[in-house]
Amino acid sequence: SSLFDVPYNQTLEPRLYYAWADADPDQNDIPDFDTDLQTFRFEQLFRPDRFTGGDRVGDANQLTVALTSRFNDLLTGAERARFSIGQVQYFDDREVTLFGEGGGTRSRSPLAGEVVLNPLDTLEIRSSGLWDPDTGDTEEGRSQLTFHSSDYRYLASLGHTYSRDELEQSDIATVFPVTDRVSLIG
Repeated sequence: SSLFDVPYNQTLEPRLYYAWADADPDQNDIPDFDTDLQTFRFEQLFRPDRFTGGDRVGDANQLTVALTSRFNDLLTGAERARFSIGQVQYFDDREVTLFGEGGGTRSRSPLAGEVVLNPLDTLEIRSSGLWDPDTGDTEEGRSQLTFHSSDYRYLASLGHTYSRDELEQSDIATVFPVTDRVSLIG
């Protein structure tokens, strides 16, 4: 197939990921040095533990079902677009918590999606979100536009994050070389 006179191929990639961990739900006697609850996003669908660090081991009995479609430029091999969607089905309640956070009784996660567009080698447009099918609410949305030079010495990024009832913020970032060894980062 071709798009704008550029030959491409399209993939359709189903993915199943099963995670099981029989952890003791009462881990309060274990000191917490560096553990935190990971923010649930599309990347989290394929992680075996909902905690970071080594001070908590999450209990899990869950299956992730996801689908990704990619559009690859056949002339260069570059990925020009990626569309992904997935959801976790929980077979047991999550009982391990960290200061009362991280447990759960839901039978499924929010629906997580991600779109990545690379119309040029130096431009990336990324958007991701979480939609809760139980409430019909958008739980979170993130969008980012990033431009970089081909050698990655120059970079400019503009982003926006929305989290229902918690956060709405915009971000601007840049990297600009002043000399071969010094760059302004902001």
